[in-house]
Amino acid sequence: IIINSKYRVSTDEANDQVDAINAILDDYDPDAMLIGEAPAVKDLIATTDFDFRMVDYVAIILILIILFFVFRSLIMPFLLVLTIMLAVMVNLGLPYYMDDPMVFIAPVCISTIQLGSTVNYAILMATRYRRERYAGAGKRGSVTIAMGHSLPSIVTSGASFFSAVIGVSVYSNVELISSLCTFMARGALISTLSVLFILPAFLMLFDGLIVKTSKGFLRAGDDGSPRDDYQPHAGSSTEHIVEKRRRKHRAGVNPGISDTAGSNVNAFWTKAYSHFTAWLEARKMAQRNVRFA
Repeated sequence: IIINSKYRVSTDEANDQVDAINAILDDYDPDAMLIGEAPAVKDLIATTDFDFRMVDYVAIILILIILFFVFRSLIMPFLLVLTIMLAVMVNLGLPYYMDDPMVFIAPVCISTIQLGSTVNYAILMATRYRRERYAGAGKRGSVTIAMGHSLPSIVTSGASFFSAVIGVSVYSNVELISSLCTFMARGALISTLSVLFILPAFLMLFDGLIVKTSKGFLRAGDDGSPRDDYQPHAGSSTEHIVEKRRRKHRAGVNPGISDTAGSNVNAFWTKAYSHFTAWLEARKMAQRNVRFA
């Protein structure tokens, strides 16, 4: 007997239909078998559920171990992983509110891919935060500098990840591939926003606990408050770069930009231009320091 179903494979409706048909088959012939894509996928879900859960747990544990040795901290690895896992939770929860069925392998694939490919956004910001904290900046100053320094790189990486997979999601006719790429594209954006808005709050909130349970965040004798002799790393602060450019403007090095709103450039665009060029110069200085390190 050939049975056609209107339900999509791996959905609750299709699985309930398979159970109902199997119950009818058992009443007539206990040796009868129901075969096809929907029964095969349902059996696959049942047999691989434990394996998928273990893969997820192992991935998180391994990343925590790596971050523990990198940051030499008990708290920081959990904050970084928690930030990304919150983004994963939002990503996997959206299909429920969008009434969009989710393929059965999506949770394990997306959680591991999104965690492994976007946790570096959080690592980038946390590394800068640790560097400024060790240099003597306060927690607010360290978070501000870390966010300002990491923002262009994080946004660029997230946008690149999104652009790389969104095309496959839109044009692929294979439902499994299209669905997974949709999750990855959406996850890249959600992880980017999570790192930019949630991680700074975590760093501010748990700063005291971080510096007390970590090595390399404070110098010997520091109590965590800003030091008077604090000197920002090259490229860490935009204020001194903006001030240097303003001195050049006053000296006539770049007559097209002035401190105050001119006839052609108002104060808002002057400030925006200063911060934008400061970011560019800060990145160049940071790359130059890495190259000579």
